[in-house]
Amino acid sequence: MFEVLWGNSHTMWLKNAEGLVVSLCAEGHPDRDVYLNNLAVSLQNYHFSHHGKSDDLDEAVSLYKEALCLSPVGHKSRDLQLDNLGGALLDGLNQRGEVEDINRATSLRREALTLRPLGHQERDTTLS
Repeated sequence: MFEVLWGNSHTMWLKNAEGLVVSLCAEGHPDRDVYLNNLAVSLQNYHFSHHGKSDDLDEAVSLYKEALCLSPVGHKSRDLQLDNLGGALLDGLNQRGEVEDINRATSLRREALTLRPLGHQERDTTLS
């Protein structure tokens, strides 16, 4: 849908723009995890979903892992980072059949659920 509305050149522009933001965001910046996550979402949801290139998914997983490392226990975005990395690993399972990813994805999403109790506005996304 995104490419139908915007075209392939716009998806490349989005990836490049978000990559530039990440590269300009210094190590230790308080929002670096957010920028890494946004770039990973772009790679996973727009590039990988539309083109099926495993390199895009691999890069997204790497960025999600880095964002998660910047979101220790108690961090306000930890639930999001856990859920997104779990989802990317499930995409890897579906794409390449990497069975070991299912155990890691399940573990990540279970931890995300503990941070999203009943009534949490994002709980349903973790369960889907």
